[in-house]
Amino acid sequence: MCWICESWIEANISIDLNTLMIPYDKPEKPNDPLKVYVHFDFDDYQPDLMIDLHLNNRPEKLGKFQIYRLLPQTTVLFFFSIDGVPFTNTSLTSVAID
Repeated sequence: MCWICESWIEANISIDLNTLMIPYDKPEKPNDPLKVYVHFDFDDYQPDLMIDLHLNNRPEKLGKFQIYRLLPQTTVLFFFSIDGVPFTNTSLTSVAID
């Protein structure tokens, strides 16, 4: 993480669909992307496409996604979606960012 400006910080948001037991359709071809989005309240919950880590011949990363975002230093509400179906990471309660 690094400080940017006016109390916003860069954060890495990641999710592993396999550990969350979220059902999803596996890609037909090794480099077909899956589309997982994160939706933040400060962006009016507009979808933000996450990086599919299994691309570029990395099949061991299937189901893993990440995105780097600037976040305000306040309470941030968010959820994820895949194929238009929203879901949350129930193992995540809250994270305080200093």
